[in-house]
Amino acid sequence: MKVYKNDVSEVYACDSYDRVGIGMHDTMMPDTRARYTLDLVKFLAVPMMMDGHPGATRSTAGEVAKMAADLSRAVFDEMGSRGWMIKVPSMENLKDEARENRGKN
Repeated sequence: MKVYKNDVSEVYACDSYDRVGIGMHDTMMPDTRARYTLDLVKFLAVPMMMDGHPGATRSTAGEVAKMAADLSRAVFDEMGSRGWMIKVPSMENLKDEARENRGKN
């Protein structure tokens, strides 16, 4: 199986029920504290980027997209530095582990 990956995700072709599809596997997962942080970001930071908020400036769609990407990187970097991200094995390693543990539960 050929896997395409970056530092946080893997993408691969999968064959299920006679259909070929795309599978995605994250190799970094947020823990409970990080998921709560992401919820707060949705409710607090995003409105601050939009017009109408007292601290906001008139922004183009491209500027808002850049701010959102910059915020995402900063939030994930901060959560990683706090140890709030969980490193997940590759899909291939997870499959091997599942085969080894089959019937042991």
